[in-house]
Amino acid sequence: PDPADPNTIGQLMIQIYRDEQLRSRLIAKGMEQAQQFSWERTANLLWQSLEKAMG
Repeated sequence: PDPADPNTIGQLMIQIYRDEQLRSRLIAKGMEQAQQFSWERTANLLWQSLEKAMG
């Protein structure tokens, strides 16, 4: 499927709306992915970069 095609986007949105199991899996994967972007993790990565830059 072409992710830039409005018809494809619409069809997939309808599929997600109608398929509760698919929707639940996508929600779970999205929550898992979102946890990788916490403020704490971002701050730790920044701190590590600063320490590395300062030697």
